[in-house]
Amino acid sequence: MSSAVDIDRLIGDAKLPSPSPVVLALYDALESGGAGEIGRIIESEAALASRLLRIANSAFYGAIPVVTVREAIVKVGTIEVAGLVLSTEIIRIFYGIPERRFNMQSFWEHSLQTACFSRLLSKFSPMAHPAPLWMCGLLHDIGKLLLVRHLPIEYGEVLNRIEDGVSILEAEMGILGTTHAEVGGSLLRSWKLPDVFADCALRHHELFTDLVSPESIVEAANALASRRREATGVPGITTAGAERLQQEAGQLYESYRLLFGEYLR
Repeated sequence: MSSAVDIDRLIGDAKLPSPSPVVLALYDALESGGAGEIGRIIESEAALASRLLRIANSAFYGAIPVVTVREAIVKVGTIEVAGLVLSTEIIRIFYGIPERRFNMQSFWEHSLQTACFSRLLSKFSPMAHPAPLWMCGLLHDIGKLLLVRHLPIEYGEVLNRIEDGVSILEAEMGILGTTHAEVGGSLLRSWKLPDVFADCALRHHELFTDLVSPESIVEAANALASRRREATGVPGITTAGAERLQQEAGQLYESYRLLFGEYLR
């Protein structure tokens, strides 16, 4: 194994743009403001306002059209608005990684599937969650994108080992001395996002025995999306519940594909 990757230095050297300050301000507004304050924040940046209107008028949110940001917020919901806008902002930051290095379509398909399962599994958990669980699912593997973009040779070796049957964490530790989970958690924390995003990214390969935390839900969702676990193997889910979960996940996935279609060829 070569010397371990310095994650802080990697993030600093990558010089990735942070999500727009306007986007990050949305999370502060969620604490104390309502639709009016959030609307003013989004209206201050035309590109975000346009993106929100496109999302709110997608098939996922129903047939009744909206024409103003305030209407879109009421239709979609304040927490979902912040999550949707931030998600598309982060996808934009990493858009364009060459396919010869990494299968981006497979990456985003898996991320969307994990997002869908995360959203649905939250119904089986007794606790209230401080952020949209689907978004935590969407961003759980973001560390891979930073690694493949800025350490393409080393991560290419990781991918080769995975093809030879080595587990992803073992391959990453062997080549990099760290994992995409650690890198992703550090990256999300460096962006000053709520801790739950970083925690879910950091812990999505841990094994939990219940669904009482956002981290446990994203771990289970990742396992379901990776087909490493059947829905009946998730704590608290009956056979009937598992069938319903799989059906709803498929429907939700198709809806999300409409929202993020420009990134899925």
